Amino acid sequence: MMLAMAAASGGTKVSPLWLAVVYLVQTVGELALSPVGLSVTTKLAPVKYASQMMGVWFLAVTVGDSLAAVLAQLLGNSFLSTPSFAIQGVAALLAGVAVVMYRKRITAMLGDVR
Repeated sequence: MMLAMAAASGGTKVSPLWLAVVYLVQTVGELALSPVGLSVTTKLAPVKYASQMMGVWFLAVTVGDSLAAVLAQLLGNSFLSTPSFAIQGVAALLAGVAVVMYRKRITAMLGDVR
């Protein structure tokens, strides 16, 4: 969206395909992440608390969405600006780098769960 915001600067109209592509990327990402996360959640949770942990998995998404909504209300139009999208992109890249860096440690903590 940062590229679309930059292209739309100065009142220039951009194609609505930007929005469709963003939704497509998010949907494909969700379809790739959700089954893996749900599977690992049920495998790692104690049997007694498996359904509660599934609820926590979905609660995490809710908390993220709520946090984004609160930030949008507090920051107003500056939340939907090009620098804001850049910060979100950099944060996502840093999280990805952290996961790659600690992959071996995370795999060891998972034990026999595959």
